[in-house]
Amino acid sequence: MRKIADDSDGYVFSLDLLIALIPITILLGMAAANMDNVFYLSQEGVFQSSLERVGADTVSTLLETSGTPNNWEQTGNPSVVGIAKFNDRTQAPDENDISPYKLGALNTSVMQDLVGPEYGYFINITNAQTNAPYYTLGTYNTSAQNIARIERLVRLAKFEIVSEGVGIRGTRQPRDFTSPPNPFKTNIAYNNAFDYYVVIDNNGISSAQVIINGVEIVRERDFPLTELTRKIEPQSILQNQTDLLPNSVVLGKVASAPGSTMDVYIIQVPKGTPSTEVNIDSARPILGRFVFYIWVR
Repeated sequence: MRKIADDSDGYVFSLDLLIALIPITILLGMAAANMDNVFYLSQEGVFQSSLERVGADTVSTLLETSGTPNNWEQTGNPSVVGIAKFNDRTQAPDENDISPYKLGALNTSVMQDLVGPEYGYFINITNAQTNAPYYTLGTYNTSAQNIARIERLVRLAKFEIVSEGVGIRGTRQPRDFTSPPNPFKTNIAYNNAFDYYVVIDNNGISSAQVIINGVEIVRERDFPLTELTRKIEPQSILQNQTDLLPNSVVLGKVASAPGSTMDVYIIQVPKGTPSTEVNIDSARPILGRFVFYIWVR
């Protein structure tokens, strides 16, 4: 009887083990069947991370550097392209502050050199407050299997303010804006590439003068107007040497009632820009949303 009992215990144990192995076998089978999917997803994650890193490096180069050389927009032959403004005073780029002229000189050829031939790209810049379109470059590829998206907030404007005096009130004494922090510098290359305008945003000033290198550009009789725009002519009055040198900027005979002010800007625009396009709104910077897309071709 004892022998039968021992055999019975062994039989039950073996049956329990067999039943327990059934779900384990099923799980192992399912794991083996899904191994390709797991491997694919892991590979996909690594690939996407690599693509995002390339995109982030590209955006950093564009927005945090002025390119090499830093005036490549004038030479037209960059070894590395960057679109951040180059600050002559600090001799360094102003990160995330886009130069309108570098952005205008950006094209598909120099961008493709930057990202490499194996990648496609698309740049889309919009007004961060209104979402209005501002600038695009490239063509978005809706059929690409993997696309990395990098977004930054930037400052940008259509034209560049190279010197300014804000909140100016009436005074009998001339005010000199030649020296830093408001230097207005030119040289031969700049004069060949750009025109310069004096733009005044007036809030009650009854008369004023703006004198550049001893030449009266804005006259007392030009007032009163809410906004004044005067081209600096003749351009030969500006510094025209090889080196960048400051021009004398003097505000004289500013007459006003109490509480009146004006803002004075010197605006640099590409040579030949119609004067009708030069105004306060086109020069004041806005907050933009810079979105960069990249994928493997």
